[in-house]
Amino acid sequence: MPDNVLASRLGAATTRAGLSRLGRHLGVVAPQVVARLRGGAACDVFGLELDRGGGTESVALKTFPAPMAASAGFEWAALKTVVAAPIPTPEPLAFDQSGAWFGTPSIVMSRLPGVPVWEPSDVAEWTGQLAATLAGIHAAAISPVPDSMSRPAIWDRWAPAELPTAVAEGVRSALARLAGSGWERGLCHGDFHPGNVLFGPSTVTGVVDWISARWGPVLSDLARCRCALAVWPGGDAPRRLAEHYAAMTDRSLTGLDHWDILSGALSVEHGGGWVAMYRDLDVAVDETLIRDRSLAFLHEALRRARLL
Repeated sequence: MPDNVLASRLGAATTRAGLSRLGRHLGVVAPQVVARLRGGAACDVFGLELDRGGGTESVALKTFPAPMAASAGFEWAALKTVVAAPIPTPEPLAFDQSGAWFGTPSIVMSRLPGVPVWEPSDVAEWTGQLAATLAGIHAAAISPVPDSMSRPAIWDRWAPAELPTAVAEGVRSALARLAGSGWERGLCHGDFHPGNVLFGPSTVTGVVDWISARWGPVLSDLARCRCALAVWPGGDAPRRLAEHYAAMTDRSLTGLDHWDILSGALSVEHGGGWVAMYRDLDVAVDETLIRDRSLAFLHEALRRARLL
């Protein structure tokens, strides 16, 4: 029974009662759980079907564990904001901040078609579509921006603690520059990588997981994705992404090396925590591979910035 997928996370009684409460909130009978959607790292995501009388509607339920409770509000505010942008994003349908439905904060949103792609048959085409999607996000005219999307960014509050001595000073120098003003800003996804992009047979069908969205320096998004591509599939995918992005926009990529340094350093320190997400998507990585490729990406960025 698919409901057991949700019950394994929340308990059978909580699941039954929660689905009934959610159904009453949405004005339908209790939704049916059809699948756990793969790829969620810090949160659980489930596919539900709603009986609308004349047919069924597919939606996604995202539940947030206690350590991520504040993130539920961040994502809800972001979804309400970006739904007006000309990019395929989930439509926010219902929000339970108090945990009244399932005992933990949760969001219900439309379920978009498509799946993440980490093993592209054509890297040039794949990186081109990623770049076009990212450029579309950055070009979105969003106003007003909620306060939660202007909260302090990680480069304003993070201090590296576990980096190799050879790179630590260069990373600190890069962070000092990133904290300065003058960076071109726009709508940023905040965690843009292939695991958060859905592909159909020929094109991108959706961008999901907007917890980290903010109004910020657009190069931070580009660097985040470049580092993810350096980890997997590797090769020239990061370079191709930047080249496509530059060709599609009139933005200068000056300073991208410093944002690459930040993304590489974060991946070196924290990338081990992403192994479960990769494996859930059938990507064969481990902590050693993530660290080694992230460190190589970091070294190259430091050399380009003349900080190594």
